[in-house]
Amino acid sequence: MAATTRGTAPLKFGVTVFTGYIVESSTRNATTENLVIDDEAGDQTTSITGFGLKNEITLEVIPKSGTSIPTVGSVLTYDSVEYEILTLDRKQVRKDVEKWSIKAQSFPTIDLSP
Repeated sequence: MAATTRGTAPLKFGVTVFTGYIVESSTRNATTENLVIDDEAGDQTTSITGFGLKNEITLEVIPKSGTSIPTVGSVLTYDSVEYEILTLDRKQVRKDVEKWSIKAQSFPTIDLSP
């Protein structure tokens, strides 16, 4: 049976499909560098932002059967964005499926294609 929504509909529900995995959650954030300049009296006079832009993602996934383990430093594409894998945590628990946590980053000005 299809879900029925009454009242205010959520803006987005669920996660993006990622081939080879069941995505339990994805967390994305964008960051920038911040330079604050002080004057001779130690008072902040200028704040510069908008440089050193970086996108980070953490994926909590269940690998499907036959999915090979990605290597740290390799590139993955999720939701049409390429990310370089920084860490891969594998969790195995008795009476549960194996789960992976993948942390990756991308920079808008760096092409990660081979």
